[in-house]
Order: sequence, then structure tokens, then C-alpha cells
Amino acid sequence: MFVIVVYDVQSVRVAKVKKICHPYLFWVQRSTFEGNLSRKQVQALKKSLEDVIHPDHDQVKMYIIQQDTAVQTEVLGCPDQPEPFMF
Repeated sequence: MFVIVVYDVQSVRVAKVKKICHPYLFWVQRSTFEGNLSRKQVQALKKSLEDVIHPDHDQVKMYIIQQDTAVQTEVLGCPDQPEPFMF
């Protein structure tokens, strides 16, 4: 299934959320990841995110599209930027 994760979290948790999403999905913009995952991977990602975010202050939206053939992506503006090298 194709998954898009969009998050708006307090600054102290931004790096943690990004680090959790990184092994599962491709980073496409500041607070957006996308990619194909199995149902088991979606559940693992969801659990990891729930363990990190604060439910009263943070929000993570997971758009789960059951068939990746149903996804059509159109990009307006500049092309994808390479991810900056981070430690």
C-alpha cells in the first residue's frame, strides 16, 4: 500500500519523528514522507510514532492508499531536493 505521512509536531520531537519515518519511507518535503509499505510495516510505523508524539500537542496524519496504482503524483514548482547529509 502507498503511504503518505505528514506531521506537525513540536520542535523538540521533529528529529525523532523524522528518524522514525526514515527507515520506512522516502522524505519528500520538510514534514512529509511517502512510499510503499506492507500492512505490518504500517502498524510498526504507527506504533513507533505513537510512542514519540505528545497527543495533546502533536499531529501526524497517515494517508494510506490501498492500491499504489490509484496514486497519481503531480509536482508543481522546483523538482525534488536531495536530502541534506545529517548526523
